[in-house]
Amino acid sequence: MFDDGLVITAAHTVARAGQVGVTYPDGSTVAAELVALDTERDVAALTVPIVDVERPLIGTAEAGDVGQVVGGLASGSVDMTVRQYVNLSIEEVLGTERHSRLGYEIDAPTGDGDSGAGVYDPDGRLVGMVFAVSANGGSTWVTASQEIDQFVATVDRQGVPYVCNPERSRMEPQ
Repeated sequence: MFDDGLVITAAHTVARAGQVGVTYPDGSTVAAELVALDTERDVAALTVPIVDVERPLIGTAEAGDVGQVVGGLASGSVDMTVRQYVNLSIEEVLGTERHSRLGYEIDAPTGDGDSGAGVYDPDGRLVGMVFAVSANGGSTWVTASQEIDQFVATVDRQGVPYVCNPERSRMEPQ
């Protein structure tokens, strides 16, 4: 959760979905509506029935800082150490163009399925969000919180919802 009713996740986790659901900490699942998708940053915004969650404080990190990856589907919550703050160059989700964004390389025992998990410093500030794990399990890659915060500032919660286009197998505005 990012704040009341808004969930932020990695865009690649919902880009091919026909329907999206969110599982609350108590294990219950609700339908979610995709309201914004940034394929260059690999960030998506979903809305769910309002819950009482406060927006996290935004933090930054540097090499050697510690914290936790929280809410990974594969790994749950695990300790992490920042290896380096980096300018990432990645392919657009479901595209071929490369784009740059700020991020981190961290050391954490994460695995496939942890994309979208929050990365927090010891004071509970959001440092970023997991989007990839190296094939050999040696590194986890994180989108920096500044990128997420800039994306959230553009989200219109009442905006046009996205629907799945089966011919292109990707989410598009309705």
